[in-house]
Amino acid sequence: MNGSASSLRHLWVEEVLARLRGGHPVSDATFDRIFFPTQTRRVSRSFWTPVDVARRAIELLAPAGAVLDIGSGIGKLCLLGAALTDARFVGVEHRAHFVRTAEEAALRAGLSRVEFVHADFRAMDLRSFQGIYLYNPFDENRWPRADHLDDSIVMSENKFFDDVLALEGRLDAARAGTRVVTYHGFGGRMPDAFRHVLKARSGSGYLELWVKH
Repeated sequence: MNGSASSLRHLWVEEVLARLRGGHPVSDATFDRIFFPTQTRRVSRSFWTPVDVARRAIELLAPAGAVLDIGSGIGKLCLLGAALTDARFVGVEHRAHFVRTAEEAALRAGLSRVEFVHADFRAMDLRSFQGIYLYNPFDENRWPRADHLDDSIVMSENKFFDDVLALEGRLDAARAGTRVVTYHGFGGRMPDAFRHVLKARSGSGYLELWVKH
């Protein structure tokens, strides 16, 4: 890329971030231009949190200070969180190429306080985070193979149930005050120690806020 094209791209990113920070509407098609390769944008409607939904989720999560997005994909929620708040956002994702896409987008946007980890969520210490975001992260395991994002990881219905049970256990052990925001749920049951604070229609589903006693 020549210097002129690079400068134009930098100016475009700055303009989008300025609009977001000013509270102005930004479409998903516009924001998703930050992601390369371009095929990651084509599945945005089905797999990545919409900008308007993410803004509301971030408002609910940012008071926590440190937020973990489980199954962060290409990092859209975390990037928006880092752009709009002073909170620290970490995304954990088991597809390595999505982590690379997210890291490159963060670099392109000059965003700090954001980190992406290539790992199973079990490798993360949930007690290090006061906020957790879940956009139905395990349901792809139950879909027909033709509907999977790709074949880079092994998926199965058994893995779905294993992941849900493992997350329920880790949520049960989370610190008091932990805030959990779900979008389209997470496939399991929130432990009894969590108080259901909010359920609001957003995008194609519901955002729900839970806070641990």
